[in-house]
Amino acid sequence: MKNKLDEDTTYLELLKVLHNHLGEGPYRIKFTSDDGGSMVHVQIGMKDPFGLLEDEYPDFPLHIWPSFMGHRVVIVQMPKEMLT
Repeated sequence: MKNKLDEDTTYLELLKVLHNHLGEGPYRIKFTSDDGGSMVHVQIGMKDPFGLLEDEYPDFPLHIWPSFMGHRVVIVQMPKEMLT
């Protein structure tokens, strides 16, 4: 992707965006890869991980998806208990 910034800078900027919208809520940021190349996993803890993200987190910053600062972003909904 064009203009991809380094992982440290991307992590800090993404953390700022998430904190501004969700506070200290249950989320994790991980850099991973698959057959399509590198990506950022935003793991978000939910009461109902099969429900709609917007229902539980109406202020979730959807502008970070599908890419942020040149990195592909995947949002992973998971039980809150897995992130605490």
